[in-house]
Amino acid sequence: MSWIHARLRALPLWIRLGIPISMVVWLSISLIVFLNYYNYYKAFHELTLARYLVLGKDLRQTVEVGLAVGLSPRDNAQLEPILKQAQTKLPNIRFVALVDEAGKIIRSVGQLDNSAAEWIAPHPVPEGSDHWQASDTRSYQIGLPYRNSFDQPGGAVIVGYERNVVDAAMWQTRSLLFRDAALVAVMALLLVLVGTWILTRKFERGLAAASHAITQALGKEPIDSSGFQVLGPEVANGIPEFVNASRRAFGQLEVLGKKVKSS
Repeated sequence: MSWIHARLRALPLWIRLGIPISMVVWLSISLIVFLNYYNYYKAFHELTLARYLVLGKDLRQTVEVGLAVGLSPRDNAQLEPILKQAQTKLPNIRFVALVDEAGKIIRSVGQLDNSAAEWIAPHPVPEGSDHWQASDTRSYQIGLPYRNSFDQPGGAVIVGYERNVVDAAMWQTRSLLFRDAALVAVMALLLVLVGTWILTRKFERGLAAASHAITQALGKEPIDSSGFQVLGPEVANGIPEFVNASRRAFGQLEVLGKKVKSS
């Protein structure tokens, strides 16, 4: 680990400051991107769901009106053309189906998946809601349970819409966000490095001058304090005082050493 610290200390000050600052900026950018994507993801799915939910509620009302006059979904001949018409009302509808309380398909239009058993089984409706949601590899589904005239569950209307269309839209948005975030991160890195270089170049030169003066504390070379004035008056005045005091002490030690040798 010591060689790592030595390598880090060998780096210029503006790099040692700029990289941590850039990492903080990158973390902030990542957090903003995540929050924006999460909000967009939630809003997009809710808006998409709302469109198909309106259609499903209309179909459920049609089924319940038929039940009110004694027509079960299996016997209601008007449901077939209504389902076909409903499939064309909104884009990307994969199928529309009616199932009974056991999950058995009564009527359907569109492309029913082979994995229908995964969603035709009765689903619990979340508290405070009137529908449930499910999904498989090909579609998202909305299920709206309907009831008969005695307020007993009779089955559900299920609207399935294309998953790949929704996922493609989300993927496009995610790609744009990540691309823009990467560009902003690169620009932030450049701006931070340039900014720290501008702000620290005089300070770093002052540190170098102060370091050189201290290493020459026991030499004969005069100390030029103009180079490290940027470090502040206390440091600028303290270093020459330290150098002069060191030289006086060293001179006294030399005199003392000569007296010891002569005696």
